[in-house]
Order: sequence, then structure tokens, then C-alpha cells
Amino acid sequence: MLSILKKLTGQSPAPAAVPVQVAPPVAPPAVEKVDPYMLGLHDAMLSGWFNQATGEL
Repeated sequence: MLSILKKLTGQSPAPAAVPVQVAPPVAPPAVEKVDPYMLGLHDAMLSGWFNQATGEL
């Protein structure tokens, strides 16, 4: 049955793929871990949640 379908559609078997050597990906430089609490505090300070003129933080 499969051979009849191949003849009707004119498909030939796919050629065997030759494996190609690919260079391993280069890892990005390691980033220092930042405490999420301190990062959120820094973002809140930059966005104006704290009164910096009076030294609220």
C-alpha cells in the first residue's frame, strides 16, 4: 500500500543525512547572583517609592 502511494505522489526516499560537526555553543559570562530582596528594594528606591530628600530609606 505504501509503495503505491509513493508511486502516485512521486516521492523518493530521503537521502541519508551526513552528520555535521557543530562547534559547542559559547556560554555567556557568569553573572553574579543578586539577592531578590535587595534588587526589589533598589528598584523601589529608583521608582520614587521612598522620599530620598528626607533620607526615608
